[in-house]
Amino acid sequence: MDYDVIIVGVGSMGMAAGAESFTADSLIATPGAAARKLLPMIGLSLPLEELRTSFSWFETDERIYSAAGFPAYLFELPAEMYYGFPSINGTGVKIGRHDGGRLRDMQKPPEAFGTYEQDQQDVAGFAERCLPKVGKHHSGKTCTYTNTPDGDFIIDQHPDYPHIVLACGFSGHGFKFNSAVGEILSELVTGDRESVLDIRPFSIHRFEK
Repeated sequence: MDYDVIIVGVGSMGMAAGAESFTADSLIATPGAAARKLLPMIGLSLPLEELRTSFSWFETDERIYSAAGFPAYLFELPAEMYYGFPSINGTGVKIGRHDGGRLRDMQKPPEAFGTYEQDQQDVAGFAERCLPKVGKHHSGKTCTYTNTPDGDFIIDQHPDYPHIVLACGFSGHGFKFNSAVGEILSELVTGDRESVLDIRPFSIHRFEK
């Protein structure tokens, strides 16, 4: 849903989208790749950028790479970083390049997988070097990263309106932490902060000059 107007008051919120309007005492904002578009509506401008990235599946020897015995993984090489998952229900081993990517125009759909040679070339080269007995490339997809300058999340209260709680800039790996992030957001918005999870590294204030 695209919001036309977001009105912020002390202890209240108002939002309008087309013919519909909503009011609330508080707000949890998780705008994803729309962060740079929506956050100015609540008075925030954060150093975020959207990148088009891609990932692939490869034919595999299921005796080696099935989920029954092979883990999720991360390879940090001298100039590249790759991640992936085992073959789940025979789908093949998944490989993605975590660093790199191309800036996205958020007014347009991302270019399809295969638009750039690197989409397949990078992961195929990694498979050949680091994953023995991985077979042919059989499919690939694209996704969007919303990156912060340091690659860490933003999870915090709005600096001027504490009844607004923000989570964004997950830099391509937020989904893996959604249960912990959900717990933190619920505690922040209710004021009932009992978790021992330290969120100071994710403060919105770390980007202040």
